[in-house]
Amino acid sequence: MRFLVVDDDFSCRELIKAIVSPYGSCDVALDGCEAISNFRRALEDDQPYDFIFIDIVMPGLSGLETLDCIRVIESSYNIHGPKRVKIIIITGYNDPKLSIRTFRKSCESYLPKPFTPQHIIDALRELAGELAPAAPKKKTDAPVPGATGSLA
Repeated sequence: MRFLVVDDDFSCRELIKAIVSPYGSCDVALDGCEAISNFRRALEDDQPYDFIFIDIVMPGLSGLETLDCIRVIESSYNIHGPKRVKIIIITGYNDPKLSIRTFRKSCESYLPKPFTPQHIIDALRELAGELAPAAPKKKTDAPVPGATGSLA
């Protein structure tokens, strides 16, 4: 799985990254513009994100504006329905009207701050089903097949 965490708060970004990293690769973005750039690059590289966590209040583009831009980009790539990235909005505002607005903008989940690691895991399980740890990364110092180990 691939994750993108978009939050201007360093500690929140790093907390979510630490929670989701065992399940796949995780990139971070400091604001909506960086998130949109990362999202577009991931599509161009044919390595789309599976989940994006977006804070609502950020400098520059808000989380909701970022969500809108991501959905427009997906439409331009003819990505619709269940093939779209799953977006989880995170916010320090515990406002029912705001949560309704975010769902109308087609996010898949909404997490009020403060949240626990279990809240993140539960949101992922609700959207993806069972979570499995990511395969370990390959070592770069592994022997090359057919190599003898001697340079002589």
